[in-house]
Amino acid sequence: MHYNPKNDDQDRGGLRGGDMTPADDHEIDTMMAAVMKTFDQGEQRLRESYYTTKRAEQVSKARQARTAYQKALKELQSQHRQMRRLPGWQAFYDQVQRGLDDADRRLQDLGQ
Repeated sequence: MHYNPKNDDQDRGGLRGGDMTPADDHEIDTMMAAVMKTFDQGEQRLRESYYTTKRAEQVSKARQARTAYQKALKELQSQHRQMRRLPGWQAFYDQVQRGLDDADRRLQDLGQ
């Protein structure tokens, strides 16, 4: 994709230069670090649910994954409106939702 200055506001979710302060960037980084950690835990537990041979452990890992994804979604949803308007927020929210859907499917496959 080529850069087009006419699309600058659109590409950044309608934000204009100067709408964000360095404090906003720090807040975003802090929030995203916490949510990413929780999301990564979900990803790891979901993977582990496929690599263990004991059914009870598979179910436990898949449930832990679902819990982590639910927590990450709740953290994202709790952000104030300005944060939810940032470019990347919706994309990350969608990614976490897909993780939750995968965990639910895994639990369904395990008869849960």
